[in-house]
Amino acid sequence: MSALEGLRVISLARFQAAHMLNMLLSDHGADVRVVPLPGCLEGGAPSRGLDTLALDLSQPAGREALQRLIDQADVVVDELSNDEWSPRYPESLIRVRIPAIQADPSIPGFAELAAAHAGLYSAPLQRNPTFTTMHVTAWISALYAAIGVCAALLARMRDGRGQAVSVPQDHATLAALELNALFTLNPSTRWSPVRWACSPFLRAWPCADNRWLYVHAGMPAHAQTLIRVLGIDIAINLATLEDPSKVHSPAEANRIAAALQAAFSTDTAAHFEQKLTDAGLCVAPVFSPEEWSKHPHPNAAGHFVTTPQGTREPGIHVVLSKTPGSPKQPHRERSWNAD
Repeated sequence: MSALEGLRVISLARFQAAHMLNMLLSDHGADVRVVPLPGCLEGGAPSRGLDTLALDLSQPAGREALQRLIDQADVVVDELSNDEWSPRYPESLIRVRIPAIQADPSIPGFAELAAAHAGLYSAPLQRNPTFTTMHVTAWISALYAAIGVCAALLARMRDGRGQAVSVPQDHATLAALELNALFTLNPSTRWSPVRWACSPFLRAWPCADNRWLYVHAGMPAHAQTLIRVLGIDIAINLATLEDPSKVHSPAEANRIAAALQAAFSTDTAAHFEQKLTDAGLCVAPVFSPEEWSKHPHPNAAGHFVTTPQGTREPGIHVVLSKTPGSPKQPHRERSWNAD
C-alpha cells in the first residue's frame, strides 16, 4: 500500500508546476483526476497515473458534476480564475494554489524566462541571464506544494478541518536564489563571508570541446592533486592549501581560476574526467536535461521511467522504505460519482 493510498485529488491545473504536483501525489498512491481547463498547458506536462475528466465548465451540467467531485475530494489543485467559476469548497477540503509568476503567465515559457532574469541559473556575480530547458521554478514550486499538502493532511487529522495551501512561484524562485541574493541584494563588503562560494576548487569548467566538467576538490590533498595532475605551476598561499574551500584572497582566487581555465581549455571534458578520476578526484561531467535522461546511470537508479505511452518522465525521487510508491497507470475503476 502506498503512503497516499485512498487520497482523492481533483486537479484543475493549467501550468507546469500544478501538473508536477499531480504526478508527485499520484506516484505515492493518490487517486488524481484532472479536469482540463481552457488554456491548459499540455505539451511536456507530466500526466502518468492520472485520469482526465472532460467537463464543460461553461455549462451548468459540467459545473454541477465538478461540484459533486469536489464534495468527495480530499484535495483540490485549483487554478480556476476568478471570472470562470467559484465552486463551493467543503470545510474539510485542502485547496492548493500555485500562482504563476506575474505579470503575464500566458506567454509560453514566461516563468522560466523570468527565473533566468532573476538569476536562478546564473553563477554568482554573473549578470547576464542564463536559460535552461529544465523547469526549475515549476519543480521547486511543486515540491513545496507537496510538502504543504502533507502538512495540511496532518493538521486535518487533528481537527478535521481543511485549509488553503498557497505556493506562489515567484516566492519559490526567490527561495532558490539564496546564494545569488547574498551577492546582489545585500553584498558583503568583506571577503571572508563569501569566499567559500568563489573557490576555484569547487566549480564547473568549460573544456576544449565546449563541454563542462564539475570539479570538487575542497580537501587539501585533493586540491594539491588537482594542481599536480594538471601541471599547474603557480605560488599558492599556505592558508589556501590548508583549506581550498576558503581561498586566501580575491586576487589569489582569480589567479588560480585563470590557471585552471587555461589547463582545462587544452583538451576535452571526457579526457579530463578520465584523467582526474584516475587520480582519485571527485569530478562529474555536466549534461543537459535531455542528455541526462538518456544516460545509463540515472536510468539504472530509477531517476527516469518510460511510461506505457513511450514517453520519458522523472522517476520516484522520494523513496519511502515501506511504501515506496511507483509510477502507475490511470485508474480505470470509477469509484467517484460525478453523474
